[in-house]
Amino acid sequence: MNPTTPTPVQAAADAAQALQLSDWTSFKWGVVGALMALIAVQGLPIAGKLARHELDWEPSWSGGAGVVAFTAFFLALGGGVAVLVGEATEAKHAVFYGLGWQGILGGYIKGAGTGGDASDGTAP
Repeated sequence: MNPTTPTPVQAAADAAQALQLSDWTSFKWGVVGALMALIAVQGLPIAGKLARHELDWEPSWSGGAGVVAFTAFFLALGGGVAVLVGEATEAKHAVFYGLGWQGILGGYIKGAGTGGDASDGTAP
């Protein structure tokens, strides 16, 4: 075989890598997924309690800054996990990684804490 002609395995690996999203694109779509999770899990219940006057919250600069900081941290982790997993070939994959960032990151942390790798099922 000609040394410049890729083997079928090399050609398949090159094709798979060409299909993967860039890190920046994965990050952006991961942020979208994290935002969806934040709205569904945190935002809607809090908005409902505010509407029913069950929460006594007064708008303030420090409270607003805390909400902005929490939101930025949450979204950055969603995007970061989408990049960490690094296997997204379509935007929907990165969105789902962003949606599930807490479980994915928890699995990695649990695997690292026990000496196993959560991605291969060796973590207890």
